[in-house]
Amino acid sequence: MSSSRRSRRSRSVRLAARGWVIAVGIVVVAAFAIGVVWFKGTPAAAAPTKNTSAGSASSASSSTTAESSSAIAAAAAAAQLAEGGYLAPSSTWAGVEPFYSGPYTPCPTTSTTPASSGTSASGVTSSSTPSARTPSTCDYVPPQSTGPGTPEILPTYRIVSYYGNPESSALGILGEYPLSEVFAKLDAQAAVYQGLDPSHPVLRALELIAVVAQGSPGPGGAYAADMPASMIDEYISATRARGDLLILDLQVGRSSIQSQVTNMLPYLKFPNVELALDPEFDMSADEIPGQEIGSISTTAINWTINTLSQLVEQDDLPQKVLIVHEFRASMFPDPQGVELKPGVAFITDIDGWGTQADKLKDYRDFVTNQLIQYGGMKLFYKYDINLLTPEQVLALNPAPLLVIYQ
Repeated sequence: MSSSRRSRRSRSVRLAARGWVIAVGIVVVAAFAIGVVWFKGTPAAAAPTKNTSAGSASSASSSTTAESSSAIAAAAAAAQLAEGGYLAPSSTWAGVEPFYSGPYTPCPTTSTTPASSGTSASGVTSSSTPSARTPSTCDYVPPQSTGPGTPEILPTYRIVSYYGNPESSALGILGEYPLSEVFAKLDAQAAVYQGLDPSHPVLRALELIAVVAQGSPGPGGAYAADMPASMIDEYISATRARGDLLILDLQVGRSSIQSQVTNMLPYLKFPNVELALDPEFDMSADEIPGQEIGSISTTAINWTINTLSQLVEQDDLPQKVLIVHEFRASMFPDPQGVELKPGVAFITDIDGWGTQADKLKDYRDFVTNQLIQYGGMKLFYKYDINLLTPEQVLALNPAPLLVIYQ
């Protein structure tokens, strides 16, 4: 009798222990899943060199989960790169002839207003507020390669771009390497797409975050820092020398799309400069970058399209490309209200890092099923889990005419 009770008790202990093991396993898996979902679209928060000054909404336990998921994502990306990726030694650039040419004359600026130093979650530090820039101050003459007869960028070409800011490696490849090395890697990556789809010649591009969301308000309360004119000048000059595009990315914080686009108009006068809007960091009056996911209004998008269309007509420029990044429906709630205009190509770009299934679903939801004009895909070398191959990207419907690597 007692041996029978001991047997049952022993069996109960073993079952209880097994139950605890299963429960702990479920918790670990759930924690990892939450980490991937929480940080999707905010890679700076999950980067190895995290900066929490933006007031991340995650707790200490979430941070631990983020580090774990980042390590797994990084390992997956490293394995993918080992199989080829942008480091493939056989990849050489044999692309189209330079689409743009001509000298670059930097836009002069007025005085710079001193401001208190602040650091964003991305690690980019702003020590001053760049001056206002007005189109009339630019000594600009359109190069001979523009005007009537210049081929439209889209749908003639496919853009392959690298993304980031040279002040922070957490924001992408532009902050990880010297510009010369960035160009070499971009050439190799662009060559892959050029070889896979010769019907769409590749235009190489850099997407520079020209306005970086901040975790502190700054002197104007905008929670955004304009990058210095000298940085933008350098990137325009460097890309034009190669016949590449430069995409200026705006994370406007609590400032407005209208004011920030107006500040960029002198640069947008140059035929190789395009524009990207990042709704994730388009904040309302009570939101803070890094704590909430922002959104963009169709009114702001249509104003931007109209402004670019007028600029193309007035300055006899080639087509301008406007990119809107998206990884949640709430970021861009009214795509049906977008009004296209002559001279402007519109791209819905799928942003946010995650698994292949995440990326494919977002593309299907936000591009295939509600196509405005053209589709784009952003890929994260270090944070996507099992990085989509160029072959997989081009198999999407419709095939993206913009591919960004961060």
